[in-house]
Amino acid sequence: MQRVFLFLVLMLYFTYILYSPSKDRYYIGHTQDPLKRLTEHNCRYEKSTAPYVPWTLIGFIEKQSKSEAYVLEMKLNVAFNP
Repeated sequence: MQRVFLFLVLMLYFTYILYSPSKDRYYIGHTQDPLKRLTEHNCRYEKSTAPYVPWTLIGFIEKQSKSEAYVLEMKLNVAFNP
């Protein structure tokens, strides 16, 4: 008898919060890899965040889907950037 194994790959997304101490500014985004995204921001790959380098990762929240991560991102943007 052959056994068949099915592996379920979860594609988790994260909503993350960055802080720029030099400019006292927050940035909220969503990604599948918060640490890689932090590196991209600090390497100035994003024009919108480049002037505020260096960024510090304050935290991130795991979500089950990209759309859930995006909804949380929008809610946090309202809270952090009124």
